[in-house]
Amino acid sequence: TGYRCIDQVGASYGDYISGDSGVQINTATGSASWPRQGSQPTYDWNNTLNGVVSDAVSDSVHIVVGRDLIHGVRPGYATYTYPHPLVAASGTTSPPPAAPTNLTVK
Repeated sequence: TGYRCIDQVGASYGDYISGDSGVQINTATGSASWPRQGSQPTYDWNNTLNGVVSDAVSDSVHIVVGRDLIHGVRPGYATYTYPHPLVAASGTTSPPPAAPTNLTVK
């Protein structure tokens, strides 16, 4: 019971915590408060165990399948084009882009 752990599966960005091991301050609130992490599920698919497709599981009450852990491809995910567009189907490669010129370091 209680809060889920900071940066656990399903948790992501949140308020910045600063301080030494004695006192940690949430820099957004200016007090010792929870970092208000957003939700960002982990997606798993095509994982295998001993050659058999196997979904990740959770025995924790804080990691909930369907909320923190999603089985299947993320909505909007697009696979990579293969072969890569810079490689022609015949196996020859396109010339690389020209190197930049007139660069300076300041």
